[in-house]
Amino acid sequence: MHYCEYAGELLEGGRDALEALLARIEGADALLGMIDGHRVRQLLRGEPAGHRYFQHTLQPMFGFMQEASCPIHLVLTKWDLVREEDEPEDADDGYRLDRAIEAIMRYPHVRSLVYVHSKEQIVRLIPVSAVGSDFVELDDEGKVAKRSDGELHPTNVDVPLCAVLPDLFKQIERSLDAAARKKIEAELKRTLRRDMRSIAMGLISLPATAIARAALPGYGYAATTMFVESMVRRPLHAKGKRFEQAREEAERTLSVQQRLRGRVVDDFERRMMRLEARLPQSEISRRW
Repeated sequence: MHYCEYAGELLEGGRDALEALLARIEGADALLGMIDGHRVRQLLRGEPAGHRYFQHTLQPMFGFMQEASCPIHLVLTKWDLVREEDEPEDADDGYRLDRAIEAIMRYPHVRSLVYVHSKEQIVRLIPVSAVGSDFVELDDEGKVAKRSDGELHPTNVDVPLCAVLPDLFKQIERSLDAAARKKIEAELKRTLRRDMRSIAMGLISLPATAIARAALPGYGYAATTMFVESMVRRPLHAKGKRFEQAREEAERTLSVQQRLRGRVVDDFERRMMRLEARLPQSEISRRW
Protein backbone atom coordinates (compact mmCIF):
# COMPACT_ATOMS: atom_id res chain seq x y z
CA MET A 1 0.00 0.00 0.00
CA HIS A 2 1.27 3.44 -0.92
CA TYR A 3 0.07 6.74 0.50
CA CYS A 4 0.89 9.57 -1.86
CA GLU A 5 1.07 13.03 -0.28
CA TYR A 6 1.02 15.09 -3.45
CA ALA A 7 -0.38 18.60 -2.85
CA GLY A 8 2.84 20.41 -1.88
CA GLU A 9 4.90 18.55 -4.47
CA LEU A 10 2.53 19.66 -7.22
CA LEU A 11 3.00 23.29 -6.23
CA GLU A 12 6.80 22.98 -6.11
CA GLY A 13 7.49 20.30 -8.74
CA GLY A 14 5.21 21.49 -11.50
CA ARG A 15 4.64 19.27 -14.51
CA ASP A 16 7.06 16.51 -13.47
CA ALA A 17 5.30 16.05 -10.11
CA LEU A 18 1.91 15.99 -11.82
CA GLU A 19 3.03 13.37 -14.33
CA ALA A 20 4.49 11.24 -11.51
CA LEU A 21 1.19 11.43 -9.64
CA LEU A 22 -0.83 10.45 -12.71
CA ALA A 23 1.53 7.52 -13.34
CA ARG A 24 0.96 6.30 -9.78
CA ILE A 25 -2.79 6.54 -10.25
CA GLU A 26 -2.78 4.76 -13.60
CA GLY A 27 -0.64 1.95 -12.19
CA ALA A 28 -2.67 1.39 -9.02
CA ASP A 29 -4.62 -1.83 -8.37
CA ALA A 30 -7.18 0.14 -6.32
CA LEU A 31 -7.70 3.72 -5.15
CA LEU A 32 -9.14 5.11 -1.92
CA GLY A 33 -10.63 8.60 -1.93
CA MET A 34 -11.75 10.30 1.29
CA ILE A 35 -14.95 12.36 1.52
CA ASP A 36 -15.66 14.35 4.69
CA GLY A 37 -19.00 13.23 6.14
CA HIS A 38 -19.42 16.56 7.94
CA ARG A 39 -19.44 18.27 4.54
CA VAL A 40 -21.97 15.74 3.25
CA ARG A 41 -24.20 16.64 6.20
CA GLN A 42 -23.87 20.32 5.26
CA LEU A 43 -24.70 19.47 1.65
CA LEU A 44 -27.83 17.58 2.68
CA ARG A 45 -28.92 20.57 4.76
CA GLY A 46 -28.34 23.04 1.94
CA GLU A 47 -25.46 24.84 3.66
CA PRO A 48 -23.05 26.74 1.34
CA ALA A 49 -19.96 25.13 2.91
CA GLY A 50 -21.13 21.70 1.75
CA HIS A 51 -21.64 22.93 -1.81
CA ARG A 52 -18.21 24.62 -1.92
CA TYR A 53 -16.54 21.44 -0.69
CA PHE A 54 -17.96 19.33 -3.52
CA GLN A 55 -17.87 22.01 -6.19
CA HIS A 56 -14.29 23.18 -5.61
CA THR A 57 -12.30 21.29 -2.96
CA LEU A 58 -12.98 17.76 -4.23
CA GLN A 59 -13.02 18.48 -7.95
CA PRO A 60 -9.24 17.97 -8.48
CA MET A 61 -9.32 14.62 -6.64
CA PHE A 62 -12.19 13.34 -8.78
CA GLY A 63 -10.43 14.59 -11.89
CA PHE A 64 -7.25 12.68 -11.04
CA MET A 65 -9.19 9.53 -10.23
CA GLN A 66 -10.75 9.52 -13.69
CA GLU A 67 -7.34 8.47 -15.01
CA ALA A 68 -7.65 5.13 -13.19
CA SER A 69 -9.26 1.96 -14.49
CA CYS A 70 -8.96 0.03 -11.23
CA PRO A 71 -11.64 -0.26 -8.50
CA ILE A 72 -12.26 3.04 -6.73
CA HIS A 73 -13.49 3.22 -3.15
CA LEU A 74 -14.84 6.55 -1.95
CA VAL A 75 -14.69 6.45 1.84
CA LEU A 76 -17.43 8.57 3.37
CA THR A 77 -15.94 9.44 6.76
CA LYS A 78 -17.76 10.62 9.91
CA TRP A 79 -20.79 8.58 8.91
CA ASP A 80 -22.26 9.20 12.37
CA LEU A 81 -22.77 12.86 11.40
CA VAL A 82 -24.57 12.23 8.09
CA ARG A 83 -28.09 13.01 9.22
CA GLU A 84 -30.91 15.26 8.04
CA GLU A 85 -33.09 17.33 10.34
CA ASP A 86 -36.32 16.04 8.78
CA GLU A 87 -35.45 12.35 8.63
CA PRO A 88 -38.36 9.92 8.98
CA GLU A 89 -38.49 7.97 12.22
CA ASP A 90 -37.61 4.70 10.49
CA ALA A 91 -34.55 6.15 8.68
CA ASP A 92 -31.66 3.69 8.61
CA ASP A 93 -28.20 3.53 7.01
CA GLY A 94 -29.71 2.45 3.70
CA TYR A 95 -31.97 5.50 3.59
CA ARG A 96 -29.12 7.84 4.57
CA LEU A 97 -26.73 6.36 2.00
CA ASP A 98 -29.37 6.76 -0.71
CA ARG A 99 -29.76 10.41 0.22
CA ALA A 100 -25.99 10.97 0.28
CA ILE A 101 -25.56 9.33 -3.15
CA GLU A 102 -28.38 11.38 -4.60
CA ALA A 103 -26.81 14.59 -3.30
CA ILE A 104 -23.23 14.02 -4.47
CA MET A 105 -24.27 12.68 -7.87
CA ARG A 106 -25.62 16.11 -8.74
CA TYR A 107 -22.04 17.23 -9.38
CA PRO A 108 -20.72 16.57 -12.91
CA HIS A 109 -17.23 15.51 -11.78
CA VAL A 110 -18.74 12.89 -9.47
CA ARG A 111 -20.97 11.53 -12.24
CA SER A 112 -18.02 11.52 -14.61
CA LEU A 113 -16.00 9.36 -12.23
CA VAL A 114 -18.79 6.79 -12.17
CA TYR A 115 -19.48 6.88 -15.91
CA VAL A 116 -16.07 7.59 -17.45
CA HIS A 117 -14.90 3.97 -17.91
CA SER A 118 -16.50 0.78 -19.10
CA LYS A 119 -19.23 -0.93 -17.14
CA GLU A 120 -16.69 -3.36 -15.65
CA GLN A 121 -15.08 -0.75 -13.38
CA ILE A 122 -16.27 -0.76 -9.79
CA VAL A 123 -16.82 2.52 -7.97
CA ARG A 124 -18.02 2.14 -4.39
CA LEU A 125 -19.14 4.60 -1.70
CA ILE A 126 -18.34 3.17 1.75
CA PRO A 127 -19.73 4.88 4.87
CA VAL A 128 -17.27 4.73 7.77
CA SER A 129 -17.30 6.03 11.33
CA ALA A 130 -14.35 5.69 13.68
CA VAL A 131 -16.51 6.43 16.74
CA GLY A 132 -20.08 5.38 15.93
CA SER A 133 -23.38 7.21 16.35
CA ASP A 134 -23.31 7.60 20.16
CA PHE A 135 -19.95 9.27 20.77
CA VAL A 136 -20.09 12.79 19.29
CA GLU A 137 -22.65 15.40 18.34
CA LEU A 138 -22.69 18.87 16.81
CA ASP A 139 -22.91 21.81 19.19
CA ASP A 140 -24.86 25.03 18.60
CA GLU A 141 -21.97 26.42 16.51
CA GLY A 142 -21.91 23.39 14.24
CA LYS A 143 -18.69 22.01 15.71
CA VAL A 144 -18.13 18.36 16.59
CA ALA A 145 -18.17 17.79 20.36
CA LYS A 146 -17.77 14.62 22.41
CA ARG A 147 -20.77 13.49 24.40
CA SER A 148 -20.23 13.05 28.14
CA ASP A 149 -22.10 9.74 28.05
CA GLY A 150 -20.78 8.67 24.64
CA GLU A 151 -19.68 5.14 23.83
CA LEU A 152 -17.40 4.06 20.99
CA HIS A 153 -19.00 1.83 18.35
CA PRO A 154 -16.82 2.00 15.19
CA THR A 155 -18.67 1.33 11.94
CA ASN A 156 -17.21 -0.25 8.77
CA VAL A 157 -13.64 0.82 9.61
CA ASP A 158 -12.32 -2.44 8.15
CA VAL A 159 -14.39 -2.36 4.95
CA PRO A 160 -12.26 -0.05 2.74
CA LEU A 161 -9.27 -2.40 3.02
CA CYS A 162 -11.36 -5.59 2.96
CA ALA A 163 -12.99 -4.40 -0.27
CA VAL A 164 -9.78 -4.03 -2.27
CA LEU A 165 -9.13 -7.64 -3.29
CA PRO A 166 -12.76 -8.83 -3.68
CA ASP A 167 -13.59 -5.83 -5.86
CA LEU A 168 -10.36 -6.21 -7.84
CA PHE A 169 -11.13 -9.89 -8.49
CA LYS A 170 -14.73 -9.06 -9.35
CA GLN A 171 -13.60 -6.41 -11.83
CA ILE A 172 -11.04 -8.73 -13.42
CA GLU A 173 -13.68 -11.42 -13.77
CA ARG A 174 -16.10 -8.99 -15.40
CA SER A 175 -13.38 -7.94 -17.84
CA LEU A 176 -12.71 -11.50 -19.00
CA ASP A 177 -14.62 -12.62 -22.04
CA ALA A 178 -16.13 -16.12 -22.05
CA ALA A 179 -13.39 -17.61 -24.25
CA ALA A 180 -10.54 -16.39 -22.04
CA ARG A 181 -12.27 -17.59 -18.90
CA LYS A 182 -12.74 -21.06 -20.38
CA LYS A 183 -9.04 -21.21 -21.30
CA ILE A 184 -7.99 -20.27 -17.77
CA GLU A 185 -10.35 -22.79 -16.20
CA ALA A 186 -9.20 -25.52 -18.57
CA GLU A 187 -5.55 -24.84 -17.72
CA LEU A 188 -6.30 -24.90 -13.99
CA LYS A 189 -8.12 -28.22 -14.31
CA ARG A 190 -5.26 -29.77 -16.28
CA THR A 191 -2.74 -28.64 -13.69
CA LEU A 192 -4.84 -29.86 -10.78
CA ARG A 193 -5.30 -33.29 -12.30
CA ARG A 194 -1.73 -33.63 -13.54
CA ASP A 195 0.55 -32.68 -10.68
CA MET A 196 -0.37 -31.81 -7.11
CA ARG A 197 3.21 -30.74 -6.39
CA SER A 198 2.83 -27.79 -8.71
CA ILE A 199 0.18 -26.44 -6.36
CA ALA A 200 2.43 -26.63 -3.32
CA MET A 201 5.28 -24.99 -5.23
CA GLY A 202 3.07 -22.13 -6.36
CA LEU A 203 3.45 -23.02 -10.03
CA ILE A 204 -0.23 -23.44 -10.80
CA SER A 205 -0.59 -19.76 -11.59
CA LEU A 206 2.14 -19.63 -14.23
CA PRO A 207 0.37 -20.97 -17.37
CA ALA A 208 -3.09 -19.81 -16.32
CA THR A 209 -1.78 -16.37 -15.34
CA ALA A 210 -0.08 -16.05 -18.71
CA ILE A 211 -3.47 -16.52 -20.35
CA ALA A 212 -5.07 -14.02 -17.97
CA ARG A 213 -2.36 -11.41 -18.58
CA ALA A 214 -2.74 -11.75 -22.34
CA ALA A 215 -6.50 -11.30 -22.04
CA LEU A 216 -6.22 -8.48 -19.48
CA PRO A 217 -3.28 -6.23 -20.44
CA GLY A 218 -4.52 -3.50 -18.12
CA TYR A 219 -3.81 -5.51 -14.97
CA GLY A 220 -0.42 -6.21 -13.41
CA TYR A 221 1.23 -9.54 -12.74
CA ALA A 222 0.46 -9.55 -9.01
CA ALA A 223 -3.24 -8.85 -9.54
CA THR A 224 -3.74 -11.49 -12.23
CA THR A 225 -1.70 -14.07 -10.29
CA MET A 226 -3.75 -13.62 -7.12
CA PHE A 227 -6.97 -13.71 -9.15
CA VAL A 228 -6.01 -17.02 -10.75
CA GLU A 229 -4.98 -18.43 -7.37
CA SER A 230 -8.37 -17.44 -5.98
CA MET A 231 -10.04 -19.45 -8.74
CA VAL A 232 -8.35 -22.61 -7.43
CA ARG A 233 -10.54 -22.42 -4.34
CA ARG A 234 -13.72 -22.37 -6.44
CA PRO A 235 -15.50 -25.29 -8.13
CA LEU A 236 -14.57 -23.84 -11.56
CA HIS A 237 -17.94 -25.12 -12.80
CA ALA A 238 -16.48 -28.61 -13.01
CA LYS A 239 -18.54 -31.74 -12.40
CA GLY A 240 -17.63 -35.10 -10.96
CA LYS A 241 -15.88 -36.38 -7.85
CA ARG A 242 -12.51 -36.68 -9.59
CA PHE A 243 -12.04 -32.96 -9.98
CA GLU A 244 -13.40 -32.18 -6.53
CA GLN A 245 -10.96 -34.64 -5.00
CA ALA A 246 -8.12 -33.09 -6.98
CA ARG A 247 -9.07 -29.61 -5.81
CA GLU A 248 -9.30 -30.70 -2.18
CA GLU A 249 -5.91 -32.38 -2.44
CA ALA A 250 -4.48 -29.23 -3.97
CA GLU A 251 -5.80 -27.17 -1.09
CA ARG A 252 -4.20 -29.56 1.41
CA THR A 253 -0.84 -29.32 -0.31
CA LEU A 254 -0.80 -25.55 -0.71
CA SER A 255 2.10 -23.83 0.94
CA VAL A 256 1.43 -22.19 4.31
CA GLN A 257 1.72 -18.72 2.78
CA GLN A 258 -0.80 -19.45 0.05
CA ARG A 259 -3.18 -21.14 2.49
CA LEU A 260 -3.12 -18.22 4.89
CA ARG A 261 -3.51 -15.72 2.09
CA GLY A 262 -6.49 -17.69 0.82
CA ARG A 263 -8.12 -17.58 4.23
CA VAL A 264 -7.60 -13.82 4.45
CA VAL A 265 -9.15 -13.29 1.02
CA ASP A 266 -12.08 -15.53 1.96
CA ASP A 267 -12.59 -13.43 5.09
CA PHE A 268 -12.50 -10.24 3.02
CA GLU A 269 -15.11 -11.66 0.65
CA ARG A 270 -17.42 -12.62 3.52
CA ARG A 271 -17.09 -9.08 4.93
CA MET A 272 -18.06 -7.62 1.58
CA MET A 273 -21.02 -9.99 1.27
CA ARG A 274 -22.30 -8.68 4.60
CA LEU A 275 -21.88 -5.08 3.46
CA GLU A 276 -23.69 -5.68 0.17
CA ALA A 277 -26.51 -7.52 1.93
CA ARG A 278 -27.00 -4.49 4.18
CA LEU A 279 -26.07 -1.67 1.77
CA PRO A 280 -26.30 -2.95 -1.83
CA GLN A 281 -26.34 0.65 -3.10
CA SER A 282 -22.73 1.12 -1.93
CA GLU A 283 -21.55 -0.02 -5.37
CA ILE A 284 -22.66 3.18 -7.07
CA SER A 285 -21.25 2.17 -10.45
CA ARG A 286 -23.77 -0.68 -10.59
CA ARG A 287 -26.68 1.45 -9.51
CA TRP A 288 -25.96 4.55 -11.60
